[in-house]
Amino acid sequence: MNVSNQTKIAIASLFLGVGAISFGSIFMKLSEIELSPSATVFNRFWLASVVFLLWHGYKAIWQRFSLDKPIEQQPYTSQDLLLLLGAGILWAATLVLLAWSLTQTSVAISSVLHNLAPIFTSLGVWLLFRQGFENQFLIGMVIALGGAIAIEFEELQIATDEVQGSLAAIVSAIFLSAYLLIIEGGRRQEADSTTLASSRTLTEKQAMRSVSQRASDNITPALLDNQSIEQKPFTSQEVWTQLTRLIQFMTKASEKTLLRLVKSPFNRFLNSLPFPVPGYLPIGIILAVVIRLVCVPNKSVDYKFFLARWYDFIASHGGLNALKYSFADYTPPYLYWIVIAATLLSGLPKIFAIKLFAMTVDFLCGFLTYKIVRLKYPEGNKPIFAFLAVILSPTVIYNSALWGQCDSIYTTGMIACIYFLCIQKEIPALLSFGVGLSFKLQAMFLAPLLLALLLKKRIHWYYLPLIPAVYIILVLPSWLMGRPIQELLLVYFNQANKYKELAKGAPNIYQWIPNNFYNIVVPIGLTLTVSAIFLLAYIVYKSKLKITHNRLIHLATISVLFMPYILPKMHERYFYPADILSIIFAFYFPRYFWVAIVVQMASFFSYLGTPIFIQLFSVPLGFALWFVVRKCDLIYPKLNFREYVSKG
Repeated sequence: MNVSNQTKIAIASLFLGVGAISFGSIFMKLSEIELSPSATVFNRFWLASVVFLLWHGYKAIWQRFSLDKPIEQQPYTSQDLLLLLGAGILWAATLVLLAWSLTQTSVAISSVLHNLAPIFTSLGVWLLFRQGFENQFLIGMVIALGGAIAIEFEELQIATDEVQGSLAAIVSAIFLSAYLLIIEGGRRQEADSTTLASSRTLTEKQAMRSVSQRASDNITPALLDNQSIEQKPFTSQEVWTQLTRLIQFMTKASEKTLLRLVKSPFNRFLNSLPFPVPGYLPIGIILAVVIRLVCVPNKSVDYKFFLARWYDFIASHGGLNALKYSFADYTPPYLYWIVIAATLLSGLPKIFAIKLFAMTVDFLCGFLTYKIVRLKYPEGNKPIFAFLAVILSPTVIYNSALWGQCDSIYTTGMIACIYFLCIQKEIPALLSFGVGLSFKLQAMFLAPLLLALLLKKRIHWYYLPLIPAVYIILVLPSWLMGRPIQELLLVYFNQANKYKELAKGAPNIYQWIPNNFYNIVVPIGLTLTVSAIFLLAYIVYKSKLKITHNRLIHLATISVLFMPYILPKMHERYFYPADILSIIFAFYFPRYFWVAIVVQMASFFSYLGTPIFIQLFSVPLGFALWFVVRKCDLIYPKLNFREYVSKG
């Protein structure tokens, strides 16, 4: 088969593939009329398995009876098997999210957002394999994303409840990109192993080309001297080649004209800044802002039944005067923002004003993550990647922009506390922890770390009163407005007695225990948690190893991960601090980046609220927790001493 025929077949195959992909979402939507998303994906998998089984069986039979020498298959290594397992999990998650998004939004929106995968894939290729691309690509990415957002924004005016399906489609695109990156990594690894043999073959081919070229150089002049050149009519093959070249030229010319209009102002803006800024940073920030603005109209259950009603109550009771009433089960510091939203920001849409605070703090949390990672990498762009990873994290966007929750606020206080502990400033660290604790009791997830540092004398006991002092100062305005001090001090106690569920969507061990045993299991779970805290603190105290930055981040990750995993009565949102710390952990320990992926996926699927996925993801999340504990040399020094020594 000549090159021209191969080109035609490749182009025909391309159009066939595009057509199949285009109709894929439509067929999945039709299937979900009678089947659930999980059943649709399952049928897709087993049908594909049958096809591939028959194909490989045919190839095996053909090779057995063929006279050609069979291709030698290299054995799979453990790393290859892990890559294949990761690729399979990501591909399954991609299809599940895509199928679920089709039940929450239209086929058009789901398909457009799911097909953003090439953008994320290109970014991943650049970050992981250092395969560069020009500014034209960056500008083209912004244009493509802007077009996709514009298409979805029109749909949002019709139905704001479809944003969850849109976000699921975006996450499916990210998972698809991760799947393709793993495949590319495996392909490159396989290519490296055959480079030596390929180079030898290439050398032989080049030698043959050199001989043939010399022969043609001797023959061609003789032909030109004896014969005249005849004009032949174009064949259909040549017409096809010229038409393809013309289309490529027109496409490149139109792209350059369009990109030139955007490229110059963008470059002028970057050059005007007083410090060097990589082009992807403002693009990532713009993307994070745009995604949040798209998600703002979504009215979650918490917004409809709590946040919006608190806003209306404050607006109808004179703003600050409303603080004397116990109309909300949140602490006063968060209600102060609702007062600002209902009074000073009353000109803004109510839902936007309520969500604005948490969405803004998302970027502060990302900045503090940047500062912590900068301690590990004083030079390079890894701290910027950590910042972008936080502000573009699906659970971070889901929590603030979709649900309007304030988990980013208390988590930011925890991250600030960890940063100040890293630079050995315990007073700002305890003040930051006190601020986080004033917003949510879940800031106590950092208690195991603080207790261990207290025993190691990294924190002095006489500074501990700063923590309750911060809370008392922050509730004073509400007390001055007339609310009883007893109510203000017992807010968290009343919250603890509100829900009677072992696990409210949290992917922890209590997903496997029926709620009928609530009265028995809760005391056992609390006792187990307290015992584990003291045991962890005691083991760290007995260790003779110095608590470096690496070890502090390791302990912090263990602290915020095991607390919501073994505590009963946890909500799905309570793994939010673990989401952020797992990202920092991945940058401090790049070999264990998969821990961040597992934590993010488990947390995200718990947000989706599908019980079977929440229960299933509690297993890999528990394994990740065990692995992180096992790799901590403060707990298992003999197993991990060499690793920490090599990392400093």
